[in-house]
Amino acid sequence: MDRPLAADLLLLTLDEDKGTTLVDSSSLGPALLGATLVGFVLDGTLGLTPEKGEIQDAPAQPYPVGPGRFYRTSAPPPEDALLARIAEDAAGKKPKDAITSIGVYTFSDTTGKLRGHLTAWLVAEGLVQESSQRMLGLFPRTVHPARDPRTRRALLGDLRAVYQGSNPATPRTAALAAVVGAIDAAPRLFPDLDKRALKGRAKQLRETQWAGRAVAKTLEEITTVIIAAAVVPTIVVTSGS
Repeated sequence: MDRPLAADLLLLTLDEDKGTTLVDSSSLGPALLGATLVGFVLDGTLGLTPEKGEIQDAPAQPYPVGPGRFYRTSAPPPEDALLARIAEDAAGKKPKDAITSIGVYTFSDTTGKLRGHLTAWLVAEGLVQESSQRMLGLFPRTVHPARDPRTRRALLGDLRAVYQGSNPATPRTAALAAVVGAIDAAPRLFPDLDKRALKGRAKQLRETQWAGRAVAKTLEEITTVIIAAAVVPTIVVTSGS
């Protein structure tokens, strides 16, 4: 299958040398699911119905679901079984509700399965390798350092150009930059760039309809869920201390 947008996101968040993730799992899980949904909108697997009163930008009438909700288009479903199930589960839901009902506040662990699935895909494609190590010499953990860093470095180059505005952004790269900004990973990937400017650019990419209203609306809603999911563990830790 073609490399999913979420696989690009996961690859970017893996440290090339250490093989550990640069962001907390509480943010990464929802972000991977959100990137998957944005990818579906970009490739036409899912459409998004207009909100009430909005100008309708899709030809099919009547819409199969209510306003502001995903619907399955006539495009073939993803060949990958897990991605196909996520697309079907998202249909009929608003973007923010799709993330929360599929994987954030449920016991299905879809986000965990998705992360493992995407990691296995990166290993199979030879982009990262899987190895085991022990923390403090005691606790085993699995890490995924780079095997072939060229793809990741090319993605970093594309993102840098988008954040700096030096090159026109493709819809895919702009979407990736917006999601990276939502999990506050851009400053870690580009420590030489101004943090405030990076946040501002990511916000602009989320709100601008450079790839149509459906993508912009999806990015806006999933960003809200990603930020909320990252805040919950902090609240729990703080209240328990």
